[in-house]
Amino acid sequence: MYCYKCGKEVADGTRFCTNCGADLNNPSVNNSNTVNSGSTFTYGEEEELLRVYVGSKYDSFTAGTFNIWAFLFPSIYCLYRKCYLYFFLFFLIPLVPLLGWIGLIVYWIILAINFNKWYLNKAREDVMYIKRVNYTAGMDELKQKVAKKGGVNIIGPIIYLFVMFAIIALCFYAFMAFVEHIDDFILYPYYNDYFDTYGSEDDYDGHIVDEYSTGVDRGKIVDLYYNIPLEYSLNNYKKDTVGSYSYNYGNNSSCKVDITYVDKSDEEYMDSIEIDRTKWVEENIRGNAYKTTIINTTNLDGTSLSTNYYVINKYNKTYTITFNDSNDIEERCTNIRNKLMEQVRFNHTLTAEDLDVA
Repeated sequence: MYCYKCGKEVADGTRFCTNCGADLNNPSVNNSNTVNSGSTFTYGEEEELLRVYVGSKYDSFTAGTFNIWAFLFPSIYCLYRKCYLYFFLFFLIPLVPLLGWIGLIVYWIILAINFNKWYLNKAREDVMYIKRVNYTAGMDELKQKVAKKGGVNIIGPIIYLFVMFAIIALCFYAFMAFVEHIDDFILYPYYNDYFDTYGSEDDYDGHIVDEYSTGVDRGKIVDLYYNIPLEYSLNNYKKDTVGSYSYNYGNNSSCKVDITYVDKSDEEYMDSIEIDRTKWVEENIRGNAYKTTIINTTNLDGTSLSTNYYVINKYNKTYTITFNDSNDIEERCTNIRNKLMEQVRFNHTLTAEDLDVA
């Protein structure tokens, strides 16, 4: 129980307050719209103001100490009941050495078990403070001030939930972006190694020859990485979104490869080159979609011409790789094509020895 005069907690059955000496068995009775002068309270006045402070759930708070809402939604409920210290402790305790998440769980359980008691103690302290500061005020004015100090806070939990959902959404977006481009960080270390050794990304033109390493011509168009053998020469019309290379190995035999970033969907590109849909072969490897087809023709001089189309959907971008192999009797172009598409399909960077055509 609490002293009606000074608000000090005293043992049940105590006759006189140990703090101010008030007779607890004979509290003074005042007019319903006035309170005692100074900071004194009658028992009826204190309970009336506490009911105003707590609200309609006053009886449930006084019935027991455990609070189910403080257990199920602790941080949100603390905000809702304007217990801001209890709320911030949920974020501070995990930062304390030797406490961490275990300390947070212990605090959570203790809070739920004792929330009603702690909240009523806070309510009494706030009511006594308001009475001391406004010692000349009548009961109606005190009720207004107590209601403003106590009650519930609806806006706080709404803002808190919005911020939490926003943080979760940003973390999820960042995680998905990392997963989508994980091979840039793990499977293509040579790309970053080049920047560390030879300059910034602004200096990277998408077509690099690193004579100090593998002797492989390394290329990149947007997000598509590939290696081209040094025997392949760079054609003149190479630009930012087109890499064109060719190789002649005699006997009217030649290979040509065009690697392009297409600013359209893979379906739109397939329609644009007017090849029968039934000729396309679809596969899906590591989340990237691939569509392939081959067109075999014969030149006027009787040599064979094979055109292989690859349409690649990677990171929601469309890339095309077109191989034109002329009179590839020794199948050198075929071997290069297979090895090049192997690295593109499986994000595997081939070495100079892998791509050797000599």
